[in-house]
Amino acid sequence: MALDFVQWFIIAILLITPILYELSNTFKYLAKFALFYSIVMVSAFIIIFPALLRPKDVNNYKYTAWVVNNLMSIFGIKREVRNREYLESDKPFIVVCNHQSSLDVIGKD
Repeated sequence: MALDFVQWFIIAILLITPILYELSNTFKYLAKFALFYSIVMVSAFIIIFPALLRPKDVNNYKYTAWVVNNLMSIFGIKREVRNREYLESDKPFIVVCNHQSSLDVIGKD
């Protein structure tokens, strides 16, 4: 049974990926980033169903916060919060992020 081009290509990718991961910091960063976004997308798809059972409930964010916090610990993402005393109040507040990235949503703990 001979292997066709697609099978050889998959074998080559599976052999080259671990080598690139160990040798290239850029590849390591991009691989982790792609895996993080993939997990976030799948999690968002799953989380939407319990949220649909309670529409307009502000506590729906707790599912997402739980997933994101666990992903952050798995991937070793650390956050830095400056001027935390302004956030520790019972009054509502708005968080304005200074980057155009989906990683900004993990700024609030």
